[in-house]
Amino acid sequence: MPQAEETQLLAEMPVAEMERAIEALERFTQPERLGRLQDVLNKRTAHLCTVFENPSNPNNVWAALRTIDSFGIQNVHVIADPELYIKKGRLLTMSSAMGSQKWLSLHGHDSAADCARALKARGYRIIGSSLGPGAVPMDAIDWSARRVAVAFGNEKTGLSEGLLAQCDQTFYIPMRGFAESFNVSVALSIVLASAAAGGGLRGGDLGEGERRAVYLRWLLRTVAAGESVLQREGIALPQSMSLRRTEEGIAGFSTLRT
Repeated sequence: MPQAEETQLLAEMPVAEMERAIEALERFTQPERLGRLQDVLNKRTAHLCTVFENPSNPNNVWAALRTIDSFGIQNVHVIADPELYIKKGRLLTMSSAMGSQKWLSLHGHDSAADCARALKARGYRIIGSSLGPGAVPMDAIDWSARRVAVAFGNEKTGLSEGLLAQCDQTFYIPMRGFAESFNVSVALSIVLASAAAGGGLRGGDLGEGERRAVYLRWLLRTVAAGESVLQREGIALPQSMSLRRTEEGIAGFSTLRT
């Protein structure tokens, strides 16, 4: 189950029950660790999220998660069209992500249309990385006006026509050499630095429900046998949850057909 689904399930718990769960787990967490979790949470932003569409090498995406975490972004969307991938169950361990993925909320989508629908329902405008007609230099983007989802396409073919049609605006990163594009993880770092300078990363703006649910999920990953602790307190987690994973992936997303 992707982390975003787990967070959503936790957010649907009764408020009083969620608070009881948080208080129970905090008792088993060192004060220094609690302070670190709360400090990071207070800097998380929902103003900007990232989207990766049908990457040909999943390692490129997972390597970018450490950067996303470092910039304080909580939500990441991955589009993995089932018809383009050979289904082999869960993703292999992506050690290059260095564990950052367990602190993020990963959202999986089967199509560009599904992803765009979900983003726009949450008030996001979609800004796509593209070298096509109409794209503006990265510095021309107004990162602060509204919530923004920054979309990166397949490393070889770029964004699909379907996702481009859903974009409110497209941009490119100005370059001075012969190369026409950066590696996706490098491009991501450049774009997020530009967004930060342009007021697009607003730490501490997670909604209260999401904030508390994320915090509870983090505590469950911090406290050994956290679920057992809650069971002893008579606190039931939502059904169909498996939270004792240290590395995770979106089910069914493995190898791109060539």
